[in-house]
This record gives sequence, structure tokens and C-alpha cells, in this order.
Amino acid sequence: MAEVSFAVFGPPIDTIVVETPPKSTYVDGINGFITSGENIILLEAYVLTNGLKSRIGRILEVRDGPSLLLVQFYVTADQYALTGVNVPALRPPTMRTYIRYSPEVILSNYVRWVPSCSMDLGAFIFTKEDTDNGSTSLAVGMSNAFTVRYRTELDSKNKGKIVVSSIENCFRPFPEHDCHSHRKWDLVLRIAQSLSNGLCSLSLAQRLSKTIKVHVTQVEWAYLLRRLENDQILPINRKGVTTVHITRQWASREAVKRQSTKTVIRLDSQRQMCLLKGVFGGAILVGLRKKPPSTPAIRPHQVYSHSVRRMEDIDYVNTLANLPLVSPEAAYKPYTRSRGIDLLYDPVSHQMLLKIRYQRVKCTNIRVRAELGIEVVGQNANRPIEQVASRVEVQVGTVFEFQNAIYCVARIDGYNVECLVEESENPNVQCDSTVVFSLEETTQHASNYATT
Repeated sequence: MAEVSFAVFGPPIDTIVVETPPKSTYVDGINGFITSGENIILLEAYVLTNGLKSRIGRILEVRDGPSLLLVQFYVTADQYALTGVNVPALRPPTMRTYIRYSPEVILSNYVRWVPSCSMDLGAFIFTKEDTDNGSTSLAVGMSNAFTVRYRTELDSKNKGKIVVSSIENCFRPFPEHDCHSHRKWDLVLRIAQSLSNGLCSLSLAQRLSKTIKVHVTQVEWAYLLRRLENDQILPINRKGVTTVHITRQWASREAVKRQSTKTVIRLDSQRQMCLLKGVFGGAILVGLRKKPPSTPAIRPHQVYSHSVRRMEDIDYVNTLANLPLVSPEAAYKPYTRSRGIDLLYDPVSHQMLLKIRYQRVKCTNIRVRAELGIEVVGQNANRPIEQVASRVEVQVGTVFEFQNAIYCVARIDGYNVECLVEESENPNVQCDSTVVFSLEETTQHASNYATT
């Protein structure tokens, strides 16, 4: 076996290929096998050349005894400004300015051997076309998701100039269908779709919650625990029962109920939601209460077609953006009214329940617009969110929450405000009824509602 050097070297990029057939090696950090050709994120950034650093790479070769990985590094697009080369800006197609992309990386010709124990997690790297056609659009916002368009190499003949070429037509996000990073992408995509679609509920029911069942294996649940568990998110084990339905001999149907220990992860604060977005993307906190648009037919010369239903100022959204900074409950309670998300896993039935407790607000809510990245214009443009929300001016159409009911201001008569009950979980308050508050009380409730 040839001796391995841990120095960074830069061969011509056309000569850099992934070994065939691909090989795998076990990595303790991820409790699984990693395969040559997969994209990974390392625990620490390695210094390359020209002032560039990177912890994102593609495995070219796997070597055992000791376990080593030959990694070809990606470099973030903004770092190439250090070399004096600016790649074209990553822009959405015409008339589709609502599209956002993951941070862009560029595949370089810098290669280095690293120990396999330095791997942190798999990376999801896709092309711009993958995001435009919707197949990987939910990756935007994930901490380990990136967009790639170009590859580069340091050309000695041009005395240090960077040669840039496109790789979108030949790039493969995953080397095989059955590899570590592809399996994890299927998992997070499945859960992200459930969370995103769950928040777009149009239900007229008074209860602002939704429960979704997702099939998750124990290996997949271990991955989610590893991604989410830290000093702010601690899993809780609780006793329960599980019913398993079985078809026995002679077509006999049997139900077996057995004791089980279920694991719960509760996320009900802003800090916890930031961590959740890093795993499942940025489209899981706000859902527009509208039906999806009808899609036009695909013409013969088209690869895909699209249509859009935009959010307007009169629309309402289901959101988890208005959560407190820290968890409102010190001790875990199985049943709670606080907004948030519970991930309840049953290892017997291999099912995870997504319990979403959201809030219905108007899309002009300050925190909703901040979550969506919509700029606040007008007299509130230069004020912090806390200051804007603390100066709510009550007017017809103002929405607020008080004692588990949602009110909308219908009429203002001097110091009295007549409000219509839009939604209610309070047994003493009926929907579509009218309640009168004082102007001072309404201002206080609306201000508290905007800041919670």
C-alpha cells in the first residue's frame, strides 16, 4: 500500500474521478457506512490554498487500515472573491422571483486525505435546475444543503488564473440510490413535505392543530435524534401502549396491544425552531391558507410547467413563527395548549406522529413577514420588530388572541371596540359571536399578540 500524504494537492480537474467500483467504510460518528462518491461535511474546515478554507467535500476514494477518505473539496462561491474571480450571480428564472436557493458552492480541484472520523454528516448538493423544477426545493434552509453550478481549477499555464466551467449537465447529487446521504435525504424530504403541507391546512375546525403519521425506521429515528439532540432539545421517554394489527393463518385478523416506551421531542420556542429549520428547511414554519394552483399542461418542448398562487395582504397563514424565545413550560406534559411541534416516535409500530399546534394570523403580521424575508415598508421600516409590535394601532380588521380565542375588530365606537370571534377553543366563547372590549384592552391584547 502506497504511503499516504495529508498535504493538499491540486491535479488537473479532468483527471479527478471517483473510484470504480465504489467502496464503503464504517464511520463511528454517523453510526453507519459511507460510500465513495458521496458528498460530506467535515467536523472542521481545512486550509486549502490562496486563503481558501472548506469543510465540504466529495469522497473520491476509500482506504482501510486506518480508515481514510480522499476528499475533493467544494468552496463557497463568496470565498472566490478572495482570488479575484466572481462567478455569475445565482438568480431565479424570469417571473419566478419568489424562488430561493441554498448557498452556492463550487467544485474545486483541491484534494486531500482525511481520516474518516473527521466526517460530521452527509451533504445534500443539488443543481439549480433541481430547485427550479421543484424536486429539491424543500432543501432551501437546510444547514447541510447547497447548490452547485461550476467547477474550477488553478491553471498554472495562466499563472494563477481560475478556470471556471459548468458541471450542471453531468453532476450527480448521489452516487447510488442505496447510499447513506440518499437515504437521509429521502427521510428529511418525507418529513419536510409533511410539515409544509400540514401548515397549509384549510380546515374550518376551531382546533388549530394537526396530527400526521410518518413511517420512520429505528435507524432513521436515530439519525433525527443525532441531528436534533443538544442542550436545548432533549428527548423524553414516556410509557405507552402500541396496537399492532396482524393477519394470521386462515386470514384471521388479530389485534395485539403491548406496552412500549415512546420517545418525544417537543419544540416550542424560537431557538428550537431555528434548529428544526436547519434539518428540514425553511418552509416548515409558515403555510398559506389557500388551495394549490392548478398546473398547466406540459407542452412538447417543455421539461416541466408551473403556476403560482401568490400571497396577498388579505390572506391568512398558519404559522409557528410567533413562538416565545424560550420554552414556556419547564416540565413536559403530554397534553399542552402551547404552540409548537411534537415528534412522537413508537419503536414498535415504526411510526412517528407529527403533532403541529399552530396559530392562524393575517399575513401582514410583523413576525410572519420577518420569517418569510419580506421587507417591512413604510413608517415601520427602520424599527425593530419589538418596537413595531409594541405600537399596534387598533383598526377595523386587527386580529388578536385572548383566552384561547381569535378576535377580529369589526367596529370601533369611541372607547368601545366590537370584535367578531373567528376561532375559539374556549368553551365560554362561541365562534361568530360578538364581544365588546374597551379600546385600551384591545390595544393591549393586540400588542401582546404581535409579540408572542
